[in-house]
Amino acid sequence: MIEQPVNNKNLLVHLLSAFPELQESYKVEFQEWSGDEPPGNYVIVGTIFTPRFEQDIATGRLSDFLRRSAAFFERICRSGDNEAVNVIWIRVFERLIFQPTGLKLLWPILGTETKKQSEMPLSAGRKLRGTLDILKTSPQRTCLPSEGRHQGNI
Repeated sequence: MIEQPVNNKNLLVHLLSAFPELQESYKVEFQEWSGDEPPGNYVIVGTIFTPRFEQDIATGRLSDFLRRSAAFFERICRSGDNEAVNVIWIRVFERLIFQPTGLKLLWPILGTETKKQSEMPLSAGRKLRGTLDILKTSPQRTCLPSEGRHQGNI
């Protein structure tokens, strides 16, 4: 049986199929939703999937949920649907940039296409993390160095 590719239009159907334990949370979110349109992919992935995903990451062990997550990410990345991929990167992987132990735990079970898709965003994230670390340890300035008037800490 050939699996239907995951795309932006069917992402939620595939998500709930791959993670039936999230269906009750989805129903509650859908019932409580007050917007004019039903909650979209970003909302559902961010409020239903991501908390459970992060809960499992926090255990430090590769659970069945994390293994199924890695397989699901690979299906999305192989689909070629940029919007579906974007949902996962924004709602899941962007958060992992600042959780290197979680990313280290997950990395060995991620598929080839998921890893390939992640190289640029994760590289940018590492650069961002490095920049943030530098900013945290640098004295704050009241003017730009190019202005020639460094006034030290505020």
